[in-house]
Amino acid sequence: MTAKTCLARLGRPVVVEVKSKSKQRRDQVNIRPISIKWRSDNGLVTRKPAYRTAIANVAYVWRDSQQIDQFGKMPLAFEARRFEIVHAGMMLPKSAPLWACREPYSIWREADYHSSQEADPCALSAWHVVLSLPTEARDGWKALVERFVGDQLVGRGAAVAWAIHACQGEDGDWLVHPHAHLIVSARTWRRTSDWGKRQTHWLGNRAQQARFKSRWQDWLAYHEPSDKQYKSE
Repeated sequence: MTAKTCLARLGRPVVVEVKSKSKQRRDQVNIRPISIKWRSDNGLVTRKPAYRTAIANVAYVWRDSQQIDQFGKMPLAFEARRFEIVHAGMMLPKSAPLWACREPYSIWREADYHSSQEADPCALSAWHVVLSLPTEARDGWKALVERFVGDQLVGRGAAVAWAIHACQGEDGDWLVHPHAHLIVSARTWRRTSDWGKRQTHWLGNRAQQARFKSRWQDWLAYHEPSDKQYKSE
């Protein structure tokens, strides 16, 4: 199966530019598959998959060098950049089992396992989403992300490991422009009869990804930062 065919099935990663009406800032949404098996072909695609395992992606956004996936231990460079983390966490549905709350890496390790057992060269473990954040209203970033993730993903059953990264220099320039990483489950993570199967309720195809990007645009427009406050829901 060619990379072009995989892209058609997974939904080609696309960057969407969003312009704020009041501040004319540019915000981006990027969605990439996390796949152990999928390989990119530079002649056919413009973006490679994220780190091959879900474990590695979560460790990267949480800046955790202590985790190990099937390819080895995470690089020390992850931990060296921990200063970039502004907020981080794990979001699960209210009905999530206790084990998922106590062992957040278990979800991603099991997703990698189920993905590795498939013969499908397009098999994926999860999705890696990056959302650019407004440089204004730093105090509102966490609420902005958590509310959106809860409404668009967790409320539909997804498990999401997330982190906000940013770093501002002494002169006020952004050394790391504020952005949020979301590692979103692509498989049924509950240990039920559907455990490990590919889900299609969120980010599962091009149409769902396009809607997600459009809703982030609307979300930013509605929650336009002003004096570190956001409009009420």
